[in-house]
Amino acid sequence: MAKQPLGDVARWLRAHLAPLRQGLALLDTVISVGRREESPGAEHSTLASARAAVAVARAAQRGTAAFATCAVTDRRLLGPWYRGLDTNAGGLREAGPNGMTGYEPMGELLRRALGMTRQQPGPYATADHRDLLGRYGAHGHPDTEALSAALHAAQLVARLAPDNLADNARRARLADTLADDRPEPRELLAQTEQIRGELDHWHQYAHQPHLAGVGPVLADRPLDQAAAWLRAHVEPFEDAIDLIHSVARAMDDPTCLTLARAREAVAAVVSARAAESRFAENDAAYRGLLGSLHRGIDTDRDGVLDALDWAQKVRRTAHGGHAAPLPEAAARMMLTASPDSSVTVREADWRRQRESLAGYFEPKRAEELRRELSGTLPAAGAVLSRLDRDSFGPEAWTACAEALTVLGRYHLDGLPGQMARRDVSAEDFPAAMERAVLAAWLEHQLATDARLKPMRAVERDQLVERFEAADRALVEAAHAGVIAACNARRPRRTSVGQAAVIRRQAEMQRRHMPVRHLLKQTREVVRLIKPCFMMSPLTVSQFLPPDFEFDVVIFDEASQVLPQDAVNSVYRGKALIVAGDQKQLPPTSFFSAGGDGDDDDEWDEEGVDSYESVLDMCRGSGVLRGMPLRWHYRSRHENLIAFSNHEFYDDSMTTFPGALEQSPDIGVEFIKADGIYDRGGRSNNPGEAAKVAQRVIHHFDTRPGLTLGVVALSKAQAEAIEEAVQKAREARPDLDRFFTEDRLDGFFVKNLETVQGDERDVIILSIGYGRDQQGKLHSSFGPMNNKDVGWRRLNVAVTRARRRMEVVASFYGGELRDSGNKSVQALKRYLEYAQHGPRILETDAADPDAAPESPFEEEVIDLLRGWGYSMQPQVGVAGFRIDMAVRHPAAPGRYALGIECDGAMYHSSRAARDRDRLREAVLRDLGWKLHRIWGTDWYRNRRDAMARLRAAVEAACEADPHAVRVPRVAEGGTDGEGGTAAAADVAATAGDDPAPRVEFVTVDTGPSSWSRPYQVADHRELVSVRFDSARRRGLDDIALQDPDAVDVVADVALRVVDAEGPIAEELIFTRVRSVWNKASSGPVIKDRIRRALRKLVRQGEIVRIGATVYDRPDREVTVARTPIPRCDRKVALVPAVERQLVLRNVVAEGPGVHPEDLLREAARFFGWARLGSDIRDALTADIDKLTAGGHLVEAEGGLMPEESA
Repeated sequence: MAKQPLGDVARWLRAHLAPLRQGLALLDTVISVGRREESPGAEHSTLASARAAVAVARAAQRGTAAFATCAVTDRRLLGPWYRGLDTNAGGLREAGPNGMTGYEPMGELLRRALGMTRQQPGPYATADHRDLLGRYGAHGHPDTEALSAALHAAQLVARLAPDNLADNARRARLADTLADDRPEPRELLAQTEQIRGELDHWHQYAHQPHLAGVGPVLADRPLDQAAAWLRAHVEPFEDAIDLIHSVARAMDDPTCLTLARAREAVAAVVSARAAESRFAENDAAYRGLLGSLHRGIDTDRDGVLDALDWAQKVRRTAHGGHAAPLPEAAARMMLTASPDSSVTVREADWRRQRESLAGYFEPKRAEELRRELSGTLPAAGAVLSRLDRDSFGPEAWTACAEALTVLGRYHLDGLPGQMARRDVSAEDFPAAMERAVLAAWLEHQLATDARLKPMRAVERDQLVERFEAADRALVEAAHAGVIAACNARRPRRTSVGQAAVIRRQAEMQRRHMPVRHLLKQTREVVRLIKPCFMMSPLTVSQFLPPDFEFDVVIFDEASQVLPQDAVNSVYRGKALIVAGDQKQLPPTSFFSAGGDGDDDDEWDEEGVDSYESVLDMCRGSGVLRGMPLRWHYRSRHENLIAFSNHEFYDDSMTTFPGALEQSPDIGVEFIKADGIYDRGGRSNNPGEAAKVAQRVIHHFDTRPGLTLGVVALSKAQAEAIEEAVQKAREARPDLDRFFTEDRLDGFFVKNLETVQGDERDVIILSIGYGRDQQGKLHSSFGPMNNKDVGWRRLNVAVTRARRRMEVVASFYGGELRDSGNKSVQALKRYLEYAQHGPRILETDAADPDAAPESPFEEEVIDLLRGWGYSMQPQVGVAGFRIDMAVRHPAAPGRYALGIECDGAMYHSSRAARDRDRLREAVLRDLGWKLHRIWGTDWYRNRRDAMARLRAAVEAACEADPHAVRVPRVAEGGTDGEGGTAAAADVAATAGDDPAPRVEFVTVDTGPSSWSRPYQVADHRELVSVRFDSARRRGLDDIALQDPDAVDVVADVALRVVDAEGPIAEELIFTRVRSVWNKASSGPVIKDRIRRALRKLVRQGEIVRIGATVYDRPDREVTVARTPIPRCDRKVALVPAVERQLVLRNVVAEGPGVHPEDLLREAARFFGWARLGSDIRDALTADIDKLTAGGHLVEAEGGLMPEESA
C-alpha cells in the first residue's frame, strides 16, 4: 500500500475501517474475558483465534441448553446413578451408586433406558406398566430412586421375615400393612423403635469387659439361645456374690477378695472353730499342767515358751550343762523360794559391761563379740581371756580400722581381704597393695580421661596420620590463603584513582615518575596491592616517603645491621620484630671512621649508648621481649653442630640425632696438609690449597649427589684455592658440570666475611695459616685474631654444612699454645674437636649402657635384647634424644630403627604439631626409620604391640643398610644458625609428585557483585493482582479514581514496592496507572495512589525513606541497579541510598579516586551521559554525607574507604 496512490489507499481504508473496528471490538471482548478467566496467552490473540473462541463459546452454550432440557428427565430416570455433567452412560453397568456392587444388571437396564430417551420422546410405559408401578411410574416416567428404595425394603423384608412370607394369610396382612395407599402404622412403628432400643441395650451388655470371653459369641447367637445360657449361669453367680459379700464384711481389707480366697477364709474359720472346741474339751488337763499360765483360749504362747526356756536353763545350770530333770525336792524349792535380787543386779551389770566392751569395736566385729559373750559364762570368760592375752590388739585393731577407713574412701576396703584369700605374704603385701592401687587408678584414668582415647595403637596411629594430613593441608592452604587475601584487597577498578596512576606508569616506555614520588602519590593502593615490602635499610631511605608506614617491620640477619642504618625503618612500623644471632658476624667495620681503641671504652655521663648492631640495641633496650628459637635441623649429624652448641650457645639448642652414627659421608673430619704459610709474601698456603683442590675433586668423584662449598679464613687463601681448583679441573674435564654458579646449590669458594647465609651438604674449611718457611707457628690468624669478632666468624664457618665438614689444616690444634684471646682459643679447640671428636667437649658419644628414662622403656629394651638385637638407649647428644635404637646387624655404625615411647620426651612438646609431625619429619629427614609404641596400647594390648614391634624391627633389619637414601628438603624454618626455628615439614621424597606449579591467571573482571540490571515489576502480574483484589472485595471493574479503590490500589502498589524497592514515588505512579491503562497521572490519580501508600505505611507493610522513596521494612540495600531500555531513571528517581552505595563501592574498588572522577564513574554507572547540574549537585551532596558519616575519608591521594584510611 505504500506504493499505491493516496486516493486508492484512502478508499481501501474507508472500505475496511468498519470491519476492522468490529474485529478489534471482538478481540477486546475475547481478551477481557481471557483476563478474567486467567487464560494464558489471552493478550496475544488474533482475529482468527477470537472467531474460533466465539464459535466454541456458542457451541458450549448450545450444549448447556440441551443438557438443561434433559436434566429433569435424566435425574428422575437415573436416581442415585445421576452425577450431573459427570454422568457417564457407558459406566452405568460397571458399578452401583457410591461404588456399591451387585447392581450391575440394574445399571445395564438404566443405560438402555437412557439410550431410549435420547432416541425417541416419551411416554415409554404402557397402561399395564403404569398399573404395576403405580406412583413409581407416574405419567410413564419411572422414578428410579424411589423404586430402588422400595425394592431394597422388599428385599429386607424377605430376608428378615421368611416365615411370614411363606404363610399366605400372614403375607397378605404384611402386604396390606406395607402398601402405599395404607395409613402409617404408628403403633407398629413405636413397637419397632422399642425393640431397636432393647437390642441396642443387649448389644452393649454382651460387650461388657467381664463378659469378654463369651460376650461376642452370645451376641452372634439367636436371642433364645443367649437367654437359655444366661438362665443356666445366673443362679450360681448370685450364690458366689452372696458368699463374697458375707466374707468381705468380716475382713479388714476386702479390696482384692476373690471367690477362691473367700472359700479359703470360710474353711479357715471352720477349722478354727473345731480347734477351739477340742481345746475346751481338755481344759482341765491343760489347767493342771500349766497352772497360772493357763488362761483358756487367751493363754500366752510366748509366756509358755519362756517358761520352758527358763526350766531348761535351770536344769543345765544344776547339772553342769546337761538338761537332766531336777530332783522333786529341788524342783519344789525352786517354786517356793523367794527371788534373789542380787542376781538381777549382777545380770544387768554384766549386760552393761558387755555392751560397753562391744562399743569399742566396729559394728560388724561388735555384733560378733556380742554373740560370743552371750553364751555361757565359761565361754564368755574364754573370749575375755583371749582378748586380754593380746596386749597389742587394740593398737593393731585401731591401725587396721584407720587403714580400712582410708581405703574405704577410695572404694578399696575389700582389697586386703582379697589378698588374704590369695595367701599374699606380709612382706609382699605393701608392693601388692601399691600395684593394685596404681592399677585401679590407671584404669580410672583410662576410663574417664578423653585425652587417653583411643587406646589401641592402630587407632592412635590413624589419629596421628589424620592430624598430619590435616596440618599439611593447612600449611599448603596457607599459600592460597595469602594469595586470596591479597587478591581480595586489590583495586577492582583501575580506570580511576591511584590504581590508574600506577597503570599509566606501567604502560609508559620512558619518562617514568620517580619511585619515591610514585609511592607518595599512590601509597594507599600500593599497600593494598603489595602489603609486604622486602627492602634493605638503604633502599628504604632511598625509595619510601618519610611518612610511609607499615603495621610490622621485620629485620632478618639483624646482627649485621647498624643501628643508624635501621632507624629509618624502625620508626615506620607499629610493631617491630628483630631476628638475628649475636653469636654470628656483626656489621662490617671496613668503612668505619673511628677505631676500636680503648679510649672509647670509658663511660661518659653525657655520651650516647653505643651498640654494635640493631639486634644488640633491641636486646639492650629492655623493651622488646626475647624469643629464642632452639630447634636446629640443618645438620644431619650432631657432630656438625655439637661444637658451636657447646662453645658458643651453652648447650641451649635442641639438636636431633642422625640415623648414621658413622659414615664417610657425614660428621666432622680433620685432614692434615703438608703446607707452608707464605708469611710476608702472598699470605697464602699453596700446599694446603692443593690439598683442598684434591678434596674437591675427590668429593665430586665419590659424592656427586651432594653439594659442596669451600671456606677459607682469609681472602688470599680463598684465591689460592680457586687457582688450585682450576688447575685440578683441567685434568678432570668430566667433572665440569658440577662447577656451577647456582646461588643455592652451586660450588663456591669464599672467605669468612662473605659466607654467612650460605649452606651446602659438604663444606671444606681451609685454615691456610700455619708454619712459615722458618718452621715457626705464630698465633696470628688474620681476622680470626679479633677477640670480639673472630670467634663469631668461626661460628659462621663451622655451621655451614648439612652433612659433612672437612677441616684442612697444615698443623694440629694441639700445636697451638693456649691463648687468652677467646677467638684464637676457640680455633684451637675446634681443630682439636675435628681431630679427636666430641670427647674434647666432655660430651660422650652414645653410651651403650645408658639408662632408660622409665620402666616402660626398660621393658621394651629388655624384650628386644632378649630377641637378640643390639640396643642403644637414649640416642642423641643435646636437647632431643630418641628413646632407643636398634643397631643394624650388618652395619653396626648405622641404626636400623628408632623406637619412641610416649614418655617424657614425647610429652615435653607444647603443641601437637611439634610432637606428632615436625619432630618426626626432622628425624625422618635425617634418615631415621621410626616406630612408636603407645603406652596405653602396651598396657592394654601388649601381645599385639609386641607383634607389631617385632615386625617393624625385622623389616628394618632386612633392608640394605648401604642403600643410598635421597635426602629430602625441609619445608621451612630458619637456617639453623644459633637459635634456630622449628623445622617445618619435609617435602616429598624422590619419585613423589613435584611441587605444584604457580600459574598467573587473569582475574575475573565481570560485573560487580553489588550491581545488577534494574528489574521492573511484571505488568501482567500487576493486572492479575488488581483483578484478584477487586474480586475479593466485590469491586469488579472499579476505576482508579474511585474513592473505594484505595485497597485495590494499595495491593498493586505493594507488589510494585516489593519488586522494585527502594523506588521513587513518581515511578510508583507510573506503574500503578499503567495497570488501569491510564496514559498520565493527574492530580486525582496521584492523590488516590498517595492515600494507598500512606495506608501501607500505617499498616507497616512499607516504609518511607526521605520524602518520596518507599521500600519494604527491614530490607537492606545491598545492590545498585543499572539502567535497562524499559527503565532509564533520572537522578531524581534514583534513591539517595542507592546512589551512596555506588559511590562507596566505586571508592572501595578504586581507592584514592579524585572527587571529580568519582562523579563521572557514578554517572556512567546509572547511564547518564552528561554530568548536568542536577546530577552533580545530588552526587556531591551524597559524597559530603558519606564523608561526614565516616564512610569515605579524604586523604592526600584522594577519597578512601573507611577501612583503608
